[in-house]
Amino acid sequence: MLATDDFFVFEPQLNALVSLVPHVAINLAGGYRLAGFTDALDDRLDGATANVALQLQW
Repeated sequence: MLATDDFFVFEPQLNALVSLVPHVAINLAGGYRLAGFTDALDDRLDGATANVALQLQW
């Protein structure tokens, strides 16, 4: 028996790179995730997203 669940995800995102000192920066991102054709999981997959990352350059 084969079980499948087809869906798609659309996640637009805005990124900003803030340089703190030479060779060190913070990457900030925010967006929204929208999933379609997810019969039972719509409320668990849709929503705001955020990311914070430290970038080191050598």
